[in-house]
Order: sequence, then structure tokens, then C-alpha cells
Amino acid sequence: MEEIKKGTTVDIYGSEYTIKGKESPEYIREIAGYVNKKMEDLSKKSALISPQKIAILSAVNITDEYFKLKSEKQGNKSLIREKSRSIYKLVCEEIDKLS
Repeated sequence: MEEIKKGTTVDIYGSEYTIKGKESPEYIREIAGYVNKKMEDLSKKSALISPQKIAILSAVNITDEYFKLKSEKQGNKSLIREKSRSIYKLVCEEIDKLS
């Protein structure tokens, strides 16, 4: 049975949107608040930019943040994998010494 998605009404940059999704209304409001803040921050820097351009530039900035975090996460995974191999090797050497 398909889950019924309820709409959560949010305000982003002066416009009201109803967003449907599986996430909680609190989470959806948090995400919308983040987008709204990014747009407001950008509009304060350049009051002459149209709302459409502010939305696009905000999307680009948020995507940049996402890509940087994704890359950092991948780097952390590689570091954890490397450290795990080192620990495994040390444990195996100690076990061999005891045998």
C-alpha cells in the first residue's frame, strides 16, 4: 500500500508553497527555512537582482555546499578505510607473535 503524503505549507522568499513528501513537517519546514535564509542573505548583498536570479544563485550556492560535503564525506570514508586496514594489519601481526 502506498504511503499517503501530506502537504506542508512553507514560505520561501515571500511565496507560499505546499511541499509533499515522506519526511516530517518539521524537517520540511527546516529545509524550506534554510532555502529562504540563503535567498534572503543573497538578496541583501544585491538588492537589484530579480527573485528568479536569486533563486538560481541560491540553488547554485546550496549545490556547491552539497558537493563539498559529499567530497569531504568520501575523503573521510577513504581515511577510515585506510586506518581500518592499518589496525587490522597491526592486530594480525600481534596475533602472529602470540602463535
